[in-house]
Amino acid sequence: MRKRIWIVFGCVVAAVIVAAVVLDVKAKRSVQEKVVVPTGWQSYKNTDYGFSLAYPANWQIFTGLLKNDVPEVVFGDPIEGTTTYALDVLIKNNTSTLSSGEYVADMLSKLETENQANGTDTPSAFVQFVNASGSDVTVAGNDGYELNDVFEFDHNAEQIYVAHNDKTLVFDFPVVDTNPNISSSTENNAIAHEIVNTLSFMR
Repeated sequence: MRKRIWIVFGCVVAAVIVAAVVLDVKAKRSVQEKVVVPTGWQSYKNTDYGFSLAYPANWQIFTGLLKNDVPEVVFGDPIEGTTTYALDVLIKNNTSTLSSGEYVADMLSKLETENQANGTDTPSAFVQFVNASGSDVTVAGNDGYELNDVFEFDHNAEQIYVAHNDKTLVFDFPVVDTNPNISSSTENNAIAHEIVNTLSFMR
């Protein structure tokens, strides 16, 4: 009888410790999710998809692609011109509620299968990712996954994936290389990272 009491007591203590650890982790994450927006930046809020971002006052924004099959918002310095720097934010479905890393792995697996089925005649988008490197990242307190050196014809790009509920936001922007075809590519790459790190989810 005493042995059972001690077992029950031990289980209760263990449950309390686990609960305390979970609460502590949540508390730390809530602190991490407090976004610091640089002074003078403007705010973009998308209530349909439940997220917001901030961007410099001298940058432009284009929302005309939100009606596409894959909705998209473009932040640019500038949006139009012969040399532009664009940060594309694509809103993709994640109906299986995969984590960011799982989402990327699933996407690449499907593209590779498609590529193998197509053969050399009509290669899939998988060829863009053949030389890309991936790693886990944290975006304003959210778990994300980054693919670096994604081939996009006239430049290589960074792609940061942030899964949240049934959607995954994909941030696509040029890598930190000097490129005569892109406006201030090195400086704007740093700003693009700052924009990404102002991400906040409303729900």
